[in-house]
Amino acid sequence: MAFVLIGHSLFGPEMYAFSTITLSVRTCFFILLGRMDYEAIQSVNEYWAPVFCISYIIVMSFVCVNVFLATTAYIYEELRMLHYKSYEKVENENRKRHPSAVDPTKYSVTFWDLLLTVAPIIKDLKNLVRKPKEGSSSTNQQTTRELN
Repeated sequence: MAFVLIGHSLFGPEMYAFSTITLSVRTCFFILLGRMDYEAIQSVNEYWAPVFCISYIIVMSFVCVNVFLATTAYIYEELRMLHYKSYEKVENENRKRHPSAVDPTKYSVTFWDLLLTVAPIIKDLKNLVRKPKEGSSSTNQQTTRELN
């Protein structure tokens, strides 16, 4: 919002794209997408145009990367907690099968454990991408029963 107000203050009196706050929001969004008329901005104020455009692109790039990483970390944590119970069950079965090879201080993970863990996560990612159908409440109840 700060860049919108700065753009409106610097370029608004002489440039239609920044003449109102709403148009400034729209113009800043288009700059973020790569549609920028830099020559028009520079013709209004040749000293502040490069400062405004470069700082806006750098700051907003960091913001977009941060949002992407936060979303990825959130989804990863949700899926990890979803499959934690099933992974623990498989790990306990592995410990029962090979009790002499298990070191109680270490958490053993085999390739088979990794496959059993990753396959349902990929399946859930595919389901998250798809739109929920009309019978999604029954699907949610089935998923809850499967977890218990």
